[in-house]
Amino acid sequence: TCKSCLYSALVVKLTAALWLDGLVTTCHLALPIRWVMMAPVDVMIVLGFQLLCSYRGADALHEDPLYLRASMTGLVAGACLSQRTMERQEREQFVTIVDER
Repeated sequence: TCKSCLYSALVVKLTAALWLDGLVTTCHLALPIRWVMMAPVDVMIVLGFQLLCSYRGADALHEDPLYLRASMTGLVAGACLSQRTMERQEREQFVTIVDER
């Protein structure tokens, strides 16, 4: 039963990571707001996932894989940096169009 508890805890953490990453990616791609406005949301998502990973409940034998925390932090940071890069490129293209007129 101990292995099934570990497995179910890992499945819950992986499922939460996928849902949160989907939320972050959708927000960064679909919402027309600047990356600076999304930064607090990104921080809250990373901290929420860290809290979920550190929660052990009644059983103290659950593993806490560091790679899950690092992967989630990297995914959120990558989404934030890619949105920043996209905004810079859009501004550069706008300046180019304005200069041509």
